[in-house]
Amino acid sequence: MNTVVLYTSHYGATERYARALAAALGASCFALGEEDVQAVHCAGRIVYGGGLYAGGVAGLCRAKKYFPGKDVFLFTVGLAQTQQQAVRDEIERQVQRGLGPRQSLAPGRLFCLRGAFCFEKLGLVHKTMMRMMRRMLLKKGGGMTQDDRALLAAFRTPVDFVDVSALAPLVKACGVPYREAGK
Repeated sequence: MNTVVLYTSHYGATERYARALAAALGASCFALGEEDVQAVHCAGRIVYGGGLYAGGVAGLCRAKKYFPGKDVFLFTVGLAQTQQQAVRDEIERQVQRGLGPRQSLAPGRLFCLRGAFCFEKLGLVHKTMMRMMRRMLLKKGGGMTQDDRALLAAFRTPVDFVDVSALAPLVKACGVPYREAGK
């Protein structure tokens, strides 16, 4: 099936995943807003990736116009450890909120990946939001989770959890055997 990978990436982690995924699938890859509209319309499958920001998936509200009648997969990129069910449930709520009441994602079509964070590289709006987040976390005191403490530490020391091998389940779900780049 002809596949197109679309993505929205502010700081590069989602783009890294999208390009690796497109290579693994033999698919075209476009940043949302720079897509070849004809290629997207002709594709039978769309894989959309977006970073998790302030309760939503970046670009999903714009990308969903391409979804009707397509075989759709989504991947999100964030800092939280997504093995925790509560984290996955919240991401699923964010995805459904972005899709709206008229669209839904079939079971097994959402993949959650870990990204990167460098406070110094953030734009003004994201820095302001992250400073507010930092204040909220500090107010928790001893009630902070391991993820909370890791995020606070990342304000001082950049982190990069991007692992393109984590794309293997998504590639497999698209019906393509996964091979790491260069193998």
